[in-house]
Amino acid sequence: MILNQHGTRELDEWLKIAKVVLPGAHPNRLQEWSLARIALKEELNRQKISIDVKNTKIENYQRFIGHPELMFSLSHTRTYAGAWVLPSKLCLGLGLDLELKDRKISEDIQKRLFNTEDAEMDPLTLWSVKEAVYKSLPPNAQEKIWLNFIRIKKDKFSVENFPHSGEWRVYPHHELLITQAARLI
Repeated sequence: MILNQHGTRELDEWLKIAKVVLPGAHPNRLQEWSLARIALKEELNRQKISIDVKNTKIENYQRFIGHPELMFSLSHTRTYAGAWVLPSKLCLGLGLDLELKDRKISEDIQKRLFNTEDAEMDPLTLWSVKEAVYKSLPPNAQEKIWLNFIRIKKDKFSVENFPHSGEWRVYPHHELLITQAARLI
């Protein structure tokens, strides 16, 4: 589920929650955080899953506490936010990344991004794929992995010195790169 900030009626309500959860955060960050929670609620509704997003705690940005049957990933960038939800019986981890197509990846970031085994692609797409892959990894692995440890092949990924691998996809959109990665069972 991808949402644009325009036309969301719930944003003001979520912004009040965001100010409590993220005290002192920049107003743009609060808005993006709020829009991602709205996207999550909408995706759950679309799938006919009854979870009260406002009153259910989230663990490691991937699971609802008390609902081990689900995994999810959130992403946001300026005026867009998205959520991806799958049953945990299908995957070990999910990652979603949204990037505006006009975003520039600095040379400094590019130096820390590339792995010699990566498939050839433009820096923004590689960044987005690696961000989605990173989000799909377990939190204890995220603490030990740099983006250049992640090897990107055509539709597949693996991580140097770690047993994590999976699949990735980039979906077309007029303003965004929408990238999903999953460690499948």
